[in-house]
Amino acid sequence: MATNDEIKQREQEALQLLIEGYSPASIARKLASDHDVSLRNARRYVAAAKLDYFDAPMTRNELEFGLHLQIERLELIADAAKEAGEPKQEIAAIKACASLREARLKALQRESEFSEKTGSASRPF
Repeated sequence: MATNDEIKQREQEALQLLIEGYSPASIARKLASDHDVSLRNARRYVAAAKLDYFDAPMTRNELEFGLHLQIERLELIADAAKEAGEPKQEIAAIKACASLREARLKALQRESEFSEKTGSASRPF
């Protein structure tokens, strides 16, 4: 049976992995393996971490950081696919990266339009 401190530490570990962009399923498998707990318990840690992650509104810096992290990961995937001689995967990663950048640009344009209409510096996310 885990202590409260161990549970909190595992939830924090799950939260950090969520922030780094890992999927909840892969985090649960990692926690189960690393801490020799059942997958069910590991999923509970991930669920608690997801509540921490998504319950509070994200700041602009957190959003920007997450976006840049995802773009960097897609660029690494594209590079790895190119090296592996997998042009379809490379193209898919490049398209996904371009799509993220386009979405960011559109969001910045909407924010600028909103600021012009309301006279405020920016709007909350």
